[in-house]
Amino acid sequence: MFSKPWPIWEKNWAVRSEKKILFSRMLFLFLIFLLIPYIGINQISQFRNYSLFDPSLSIDSWMPFVPWMILIYFSLYLYYPLSAWYGIGDDRRVREMFVFHQGMFTVSACIYLIFLVAPVEVHLREQITEKELQGTGLLSTFYSMLHLGDAPYNAWPSLHVVQSFLILKVLERWNVWSHKIQILAWFAWFLMMISIMTTKQHFFFDLITGLITAIYSWLYWIKPSLDSCHDNLWSNKLQSSRDD
Repeated sequence: MFSKPWPIWEKNWAVRSEKKILFSRMLFLFLIFLLIPYIGINQISQFRNYSLFDPSLSIDSWMPFVPWMILIYFSLYLYYPLSAWYGIGDDRRVREMFVFHQGMFTVSACIYLIFLVAPVEVHLREQITEKELQGTGLLSTFYSMLHLGDAPYNAWPSLHVVQSFLILKVLERWNVWSHKIQILAWFAWFLMMISIMTTKQHFFFDLITGLITAIYSWLYWIKPSLDSCHDNLWSNKLQSSRDD
């Protein structure tokens, strides 16, 4: 899956010493590979209005709605630039950054395929009452924006859990933070994992399948590729690319 670098990495390898340029290009790739497909599939699922099965469990009803955790939920979008910004450094780090993002894009594409062939409607939003949102001010605006722009599909496995876990693991590998900051980062990740339920955006089933997908993808796909990319086709291909 990750043995051969995509042509986009060969082109970006040439500007690896220009941090701002490479960083902006990485953000553009997030838009192309992550955001646009997500929105497109979400709209398709909304149009089809079809749910393959109902994975709801008792815990989904027991879990309370916590309005302020929408802020934690939206924190996912802070993870993307971190993996790009900290990945731009020496040649070894840049190579691993390309390998990692190719892996995360591929894993995300596999999840998008699940969204298409096995859609699940997240009917948990029905548990949110107008009374619960009254007086929340800005938070109410966030929920309105979320419910308007993100139809209750694209459920399992949870992209929030998968992508944030993978990004934190690669940052941990690169040792970019102190031990205390790493602990805080993982605590924040735990809160975000809980937030997908307390905002009524996901089922517990989505959380569990997301966690399984994340751990498996890291241990058996991405980490082995990171370990071997310095002495295989990745290294040879990128090093032979012309530095414009």
